[in-house]
Parts: sequence; C-alpha cells; structure tokens
Amino acid sequence: MSSAAKTERTTFVVVGSLALVFLLAPMLIVVLASLDSGQFFTFPPTEISSHWFSEIVDDETWRASFGLTLTIAALTAVASSIIGGLAGIAVARVSPRVRRLMYPLLIAPLIVPVIVLAISFYTLALELHLVGTLFAFVMANTILTAPLVALLVMGTCLRLDHRLELASLSCGASPTRTLIRITFPLVGPTAVAGGALAFLLVLDEVVMSLFLVAPGKTPLAVKLFLQAQTGTAPIVMAASSILIFTSLVVLAAVTALRSVLARRTDEDLAPDVTAAV
Repeated sequence: MSSAAKTERTTFVVVGSLALVFLLAPMLIVVLASLDSGQFFTFPPTEISSHWFSEIVDDETWRASFGLTLTIAALTAVASSIIGGLAGIAVARVSPRVRRLMYPLLIAPLIVPVIVLAISFYTLALELHLVGTLFAFVMANTILTAPLVALLVMGTCLRLDHRLELASLSCGASPTRTLIRITFPLVGPTAVAGGALAFLLVLDEVVMSLFLVAPGKTPLAVKLFLQAQTGTAPIVMAASSILIFTSLVVLAAVTALRSVLARRTDEDLAPDVTAAV
C-alpha cells in the first residue's frame, strides 16, 4: 500500500471515529446519568443504581405514557406501511409525466412545517371530538410517516425487474394476483423497514401529539418535554434511556426480519411466478 493510500485510510478512520463519538456521546451521557441515584442530574454518576428505573416502573403515569406511546407507534407503523406502501407502488406505476405531478403531493406532509399540520389536524380533531383518542394520535403520526414509507417503496418499485411481473401476467395471472404474489414480496422488506422507521419516529414526536393530549392520554415524548421544562431530573434520563434501548431493539429486530424476508423472497420468487397463475 502506498504512502498516499495509507494517509487517506488513516484520515478516514480518524474522521469516522470522531463522527461516531460525536453522535454516540450524548446517548452515552444520558444512559450513564440515568444510573445515578441522586435527586439531580450528575455526570459522571457518583453511584450506580437502578433507582430511577424502579421509579418509572412503580409510577402509574409513566407506565401509562409508555404503554400509550408503544401502542401508537405500533399502529402507526402498520398504517404507514400499508398506506405508504400502496401509495409508493401506485406512484411508481404511473407514467413519468404523471409521476412528476404526483411526487410533490406525495411529499407535501414532509415539506409543510409540522406546526402547521398540527394546528390543522387539531382543528379537525376538535370538530370531530377526537382529541385525546388513540385514533387521532395514530392518524396524526401516520400523516407524518406514511410519505417516508411511500418514498422508500416507490424507489424500490422503480428498481424492480418488471420482467418478473410480465412473466406472471403472460402465464395468465390476473393483475391483482400478480400484485399479491410477485410485487408485494419484492417490496415487502422495504415496507417493513419503512414501518420500523415510522415506529422510531413516533417515539419522539412532540409537536403533533402536544395538540392532542388529554387527561390520562399523554405520550411519552410529550411527558418528557413537559418534565424537562422544570429541569433535567434523573427520572427523565432513565425514561430516555429506555427509549434508546427500545430503539436499538426495534432496529435489530427489523434488520433481522428484513434479511429473512429478502432471503425468502429470493428463494421463493421463481416458484411464485408459476404459482401466480
């Protein structure tokens, strides 16, 4: 290896390591601070303890917030995968000219400031008496996350080998059967990844949820936001650490599931083309 190549490699390693430290240091600080048993934020912790985690488990309001947040995130992930996935397939299937017209509409929720969407949705939810309901929380978060899933699925559809679908159609399968047996398995791993992204985004969504809270219906991100207004108590750090751990578990699980789905799709795709008839 030449001297220039060694220098370039060393530079990339150093810069990459510094970037990782910059990204991971805040999370590490939060996790370590949550292990301190004191009444105030302390870093590094003077004593390692699970006191604040026990407080969260014993506190009914914290348990309710966690349960509500996980429920909203799970339902939003499913809704975003279905709605966003179908929208992505639909946009990918139209002509390029029509796609250029539909694309701005597809990403409109990502362009409009969230506060504007929150006020608009709150007005609608207020008129329909949906403020504080699980349905309102799920729909509000789906508006924000479904476009992301649609973009991911659309990109996958545009890169697919459409000869597989044509082969299915030429063997006599209907368009609906081809969609179910060929297209859906091909875009499935991407839709799953998009659903996981939606799940993770819901965990820290504050703006939309802040307009929809009701007594006993406070998502965890909103509760953390309100708690932080009065100071960074260690219990806030403990709750944040649980969110970090949850995100890592979801990421690992979805990565494994996506690999399994992709492998099964590769193995079963040839038989499915014939079976679609």
